[in-house]
Amino acid sequence: MNVNQQLRSPQQLQHSSGDGPREVPPPVQQEAGSGPRQNPQQPAPPNQPRIYSPSNRTANGSAGNDAPEEPAGTPIFEGFTPQQENTLSKAFSHAKRMVHSALEKLKTSPPDVNYEMNFREPTPENVKEVERVLTNMDKSMAHDQYTFKAAEPSSEVPESFGAYVNTHDSDHPHEIYVMPNFWNHAPETNRTEGMIAHEISHFKDIGGTEDLA
Repeated sequence: MNVNQQLRSPQQLQHSSGDGPREVPPPVQQEAGSGPRQNPQQPAPPNQPRIYSPSNRTANGSAGNDAPEEPAGTPIFEGFTPQQENTLSKAFSHAKRMVHSALEKLKTSPPDVNYEMNFREPTPENVKEVERVLTNMDKSMAHDQYTFKAAEPSSEVPESFGAYVNTHDSDHPHEIYVMPNFWNHAPETNRTEGMIAHEISHFKDIGGTEDLA
């Protein structure tokens, strides 16, 4: 299951390139996926701490009382075609099921070969850390507000990236930036779902995982 994997990158941006499976965090010094990134608006520069995202953000991303609120766990999409929004919505829902299934399996059965392939050696500390991150992901994906934004390559974000997040942008919590390369993997089973889950694991209030260089 390609839900989680990590790789450490020299920069603050966390990303998925779609070139391989992604993992949730190993031990406390977790590492994951492909090298992350966040971009200007494409997000603001990666120099602010990432803060917990409450689920009371409105459809326009603000916390106002006049605009209707999105149901908890329902993503907001900005800059996509209806077809792309549908693809992202399905991928997000599938990612939630994958994370929940992985968590339940970890709670009810000992780590197997797939566990070690995805999360490294199942030491007690490692298993505890993976369970912590999966638990946070499971709760957050069910109740928190996530925003997906269309993004383009830049000097900081290569076109090879499929998606990235800026874990130091406190003004835009839980935003995931989707690159054009993401759509090259849309038809592949579990690939887009894996990228989404991988990016979510980077948020500091969830897992704080990093990409390996």
